[in-house]
Amino acid sequence: MQKPEPFFIKHKYVFLIVVTALCELAAFDWLLEFRKQSIFLPDSTNYMDAAQKLYFDFSLHHFRPLLMALVSGIPYAFGCSDFAVLQWSFFLNICCWVVTAILVFKIISFFTSEKTAFFFSLFSLFFVGNVALTYFLLTESLYTVFIALGMYLFFRYYKDKKFVFLSLALSVFILSMLIKPGSKFLAVGLCLYTIVAVYRNYRNRSVFLILASFILVAFQLIGMKKQYGDYTISYIDGFTYYNYLGSRAVAIEKGKDFDAVSYERASIIRNLDFSVGKKAVFSDLISQIKEDPIPLAKAYFINVYDNIKPGNSVIGAAKNLNHSPYFESVKQLLYNISKWQNRLFTILGFLLGGYFVIKKYKSDKAITITAFFILYIIGTSGISCGEGDRFHLVTFPFTMVLIAKFISERNFFRPKS
Repeated sequence: MQKPEPFFIKHKYVFLIVVTALCELAAFDWLLEFRKQSIFLPDSTNYMDAAQKLYFDFSLHHFRPLLMALVSGIPYAFGCSDFAVLQWSFFLNICCWVVTAILVFKIISFFTSEKTAFFFSLFSLFFVGNVALTYFLLTESLYTVFIALGMYLFFRYYKDKKFVFLSLALSVFILSMLIKPGSKFLAVGLCLYTIVAVYRNYRNRSVFLILASFILVAFQLIGMKKQYGDYTISYIDGFTYYNYLGSRAVAIEKGKDFDAVSYERASIIRNLDFSVGKKAVFSDLISQIKEDPIPLAKAYFINVYDNIKPGNSVIGAAKNLNHSPYFESVKQLLYNISKWQNRLFTILGFLLGGYFVIKKYKSDKAITITAFFILYIIGTSGISCGEGDRFHLVTFPFTMVLIAKFISERNFFRPKS
């Protein structure tokens, strides 16, 4: 009888990913003193407000949905302070970041050797923007690990043909809209994409997983209707369009400064009830499309370009608190790396995403779903601007999956048998 491999030998690549990630995080913190920085991010305040409303008032936030508030506010359930919530979010984000790299390793292992998958997943740890955002109460790390888990489950389903993996994958994507509301069309699209398989297995007990996730979404919708007047997951998408894409379109049409127009329009919409504001936003969009869609189209492409061009904004905002002689040089280097990573991997993600959607939509549905996700995120990023690389960095680990898949098909290394 063959002796089983020791645990750490059997899972050596996962162990190496964890060790590398922790060493990288320690070096990053030492170089940029991020644990000591007091960088203010308005979105973080929003997420904390949402957690407080849920745990203290048993109510929902108008912008930030239920699941993000539930997870980020766990310390409140034990009577902890706001500071504890921030500490918890840092720990949670680190776990999500590391687990994402492990899931990328597992996904790439489906179509190539573990050794090759390890090196690709290792590279995915060195996206500077993804590391920087682990320090803040934001959705990016949690959302990315949700998507990575969903992708892994899709790969398992199409490999093993077990319906439970499809149920789990769809449940994860459905729940992802309660972390990032913009994910709702992605989740609905995937449900429609797999509806035949779900229908054929409707007697399977694991269908309950899909139903349970929809029940939680329904709870969000009903709660929002009761509190604010509309069956909606969040008001954030409409208000984001109005303040960014819509405002830029008006600025282009009238030849005015974008920031001035955005400030003026934001002050108008801010004074409206959320339900009334939603109708005003929709009316504004329809009016712009009907009267002159050209400025709107120009504004959209300008926003997409604006999201591709910069690096990570929180790295750029870091201060030299310890007066280290190397700080500014390292800070500029890391910012430039994040900038070029944003440009390169967004463009690669778009090109490879288009390539695989066209080439593999019939033969490899798991890789098609991965490619579609990247295109979806890049495409929807045009609704807003001015956030550095935050819009696109959630796609970078999955772009690594497409890069690995593309290279494996060119026979640059031996595919897994």
